[in-house]
Amino acid sequence: MISDHAPLWGRLQAFDLDDPASPLPFTRRLARENRWTLGHARRVVEEYKRFALLAVVAGHPVTPSDAVDQAWHLHLVYTRSYWDEFCGGVLRTPLHHGPTRGGAAESVKYHDWYAKTLESYARIFGEPPPADLWPPADVRFGRDLHFVRVNTESHWIVPRPDRLAVRAFEAAVRFAHRTARSRRVTSAAAVTALVEATRPDACIHLAAISAIPAARQDPDRTWRVNLHGTLNVARAMLAVVPQSTLVFSSSAEIYGTSFASGLKLDESALLAPRNTYAASKAAADLAL
Repeated sequence: MISDHAPLWGRLQAFDLDDPASPLPFTRRLARENRWTLGHARRVVEEYKRFALLAVVAGHPVTPSDAVDQAWHLHLVYTRSYWDEFCGGVLRTPLHHGPTRGGAAESVKYHDWYAKTLESYARIFGEPPPADLWPPADVRFGRDLHFVRVNTESHWIVPRPDRLAVRAFEAAVRFAHRTARSRRVTSAAAVTALVEATRPDACIHLAAISAIPAARQDPDRTWRVNLHGTLNVARAMLAVVPQSTLVFSSSAEIYGTSFASGLKLDESALLAPRNTYAASKAAADLAL
């Protein structure tokens, strides 16, 4: 139990990796280098501290998840912070990073260490590790081994269709506001619960009042669904699965009177909606 290691845990909790005088402190750098939100990076730092405690007290070799390993790698670059303050003052023991030497035997070894790390995490902290930061071994030593550095200045990054697990979220959100009241897209709580239950890798958001006459007849409902419903989906995705992809289906109607020019339009064209539906979709575009 964590209470058995209160002094060490207290020192870890008190240790701040961020230099308040730095314009780019540790956690922000971690978020930037991994394209994470700042909130996600803070969660990873918390798990890194938990991993460090396990490394000292678990009684067996430990292996981090990929996310935790990114925090560990970056911390090693801050050599004074890592060796003098963290290992010397907080852990009070060296914590060396030993990468795999490759080969089948090493794979078996690290699978075993990772399984034991997850078991010790639950035993010592009294709860299982968060699955999005500590995935199963087949993900940790499968998908997560394929991360590479990519220069986004010169390359686009497009998900492979066979790996884009939408998990039926498109259908669930599109028809949510037509089913039981608790599942409406206009309910932030219901949408968040749906995202938590499905944890999609991607969401194609199509839910809308899309008929112009219907939008004209009930403008309040149109704005609730088309704008606030879209924001509910976006906020839920950002809070629960911040690394996932949200594809928002907009409309050519948002350009409205810009079509009167007779010129071909692109996304830089002036938004000029001419009806309630178009205005609500334009607002959602701008909000996102």
